[in-house]
Amino acid sequence: MLENGGVKAVLTVSLSPERFVPVIEDGDFEVPCAVVLPESLPRLCSGLPAALTLNAERRPAKAANVIAVYGSGKHKVCFSAHIDTKPGTPGALDNASGVAVLLALAEELSGRELPYRIEFVLFNGEDHYSNPGEMAYLAAYLSSPSEYVCAFNIDGAGVKGQDFAYSFYECPEQLTSSISGFAKKAEGFKQTEPWPQGDHTLFSFSGVPAISITSAGIFALADSVLHTENDTLELIDSKRLETLVKFLLYSV
Repeated sequence: MLENGGVKAVLTVSLSPERFVPVIEDGDFEVPCAVVLPESLPRLCSGLPAALTLNAERRPAKAANVIAVYGSGKHKVCFSAHIDTKPGTPGALDNASGVAVLLALAEELSGRELPYRIEFVLFNGEDHYSNPGEMAYLAAYLSSPSEYVCAFNIDGAGVKGQDFAYSFYECPEQLTSSISGFAKKAEGFKQTEPWPQGDHTLFSFSGVPAISITSAGIFALADSVLHTENDTLELIDSKRLETLVKFLLYSV
């Protein structure tokens, strides 16, 4: 609607009082966007004339994902995490912890015989505005969603003192019941409402049942930790990540 309505630019107020947190980050959106701090809102609402100049451009991006496959069954279960970070952040929670979980899970699965293939995907582009790695995977793999049993996406897991939070996307009742049963037997897992900001939606939008696993308190860190220089290893409980690896092992 905005693109077709002749809008020249979109100006939004940051969700953080101290940092410029963009409301719109979409590589396919044709309208230039800018963000101001809340302190500027009274001036914008004053009725006085104002001028806005945006020196914006769209830059094509390419990315390569890291993909490994174990086993040779007809159908596959996918485990994913994104390997990239926002510029200027160490990215410990977002998302080195998820990558570490996948590497540990791959080691634990080595030598086991399973009735289906296990696919590990390290996406490259979740924190880039155009999601280039995800778009490449979408084009190459998700045109045949019936090939998948389900997909697990790990993002922001392992915050010290916080439970793991899991949520379901386009999952059949039998899968939901099975995962929930595992979670009740495990320590420190709770179901949360679905949230769209993650690679799990890439699968669910394509018709693949998806399960997202993050930390229960991750959204409280959105303004102060995630995508900032404060996203460091001191926030992560490595022992809790070991618990998550065991949970995923039971799930497959």
